[in-house]
Amino acid sequence: MPNRDGWAFLAWLVVLGLGLHFGPALAPFVEGPALAMLGWVLGLVWAWFLAICARLWFGLDPARRRRSLPWLPPLLAGLFLVAWAQPLLMERLHVVLFGVVGLLAYRLFRARPAGWPRLRPALLLSLAVGLADELAQALHPLRVGDWRDVITDALSAGLLILICALLDPQDDPVPAKPKYETTPENRPAGATRDQAQARARSGGRPSVWAANSASQAWALPARRRGE
Repeated sequence: MPNRDGWAFLAWLVVLGLGLHFGPALAPFVEGPALAMLGWVLGLVWAWFLAICARLWFGLDPARRRRSLPWLPPLLAGLFLVAWAQPLLMERLHVVLFGVVGLLAYRLFRARPAGWPRLRPALLLSLAVGLADELAQALHPLRVGDWRDVITDALSAGLLILICALLDPQDDPVPAKPKYETTPENRPAGATRDQAQARARSGGRPSVWAANSASQAWALPARRRGE
């Protein structure tokens, strides 16, 4: 059975299919003032997307922030240029729709190792969805397939996948565990356990071994403080 990301990807494919079939019927409702409203909506979506990217970037590990800084602005600029290059406002919806395809495809393979093992299947799946969409439009009696839309779809999804790979907080390095784990009293956590085990073996009477263990446990923080 698909997991949550798999179900989300399938649900978005259904949305694309509904848009393919009912898109021409909705065209009269996005003309005139409604078309200008659509432009404002797309602008707000872009602003929200940039805010999310900024939040994720500032939350990254400092080393990853430095490495991603030369790549993130060109990718965002490329995504903006892909949308700006569309002659019609309605066609800019392709960038949004297939940007979501890229995002969901990336999440679908997010459990794989970072790099090409994760990016390759996400990119190929997004390209396959774009090709299938244009093929379905070519076969639909009220739609027209266009190979230029395949390029737009592939670029939109591919750029989103690369942006997701740069900003994924899952790939931050795991902080190393401290060499010595201490209690709030600055005492090794195993000292009390060692004393209890020694007392149990001696029938409840403190033993020489337990005393030595406790003295060694207390001596370790003392040596560390004196270093």
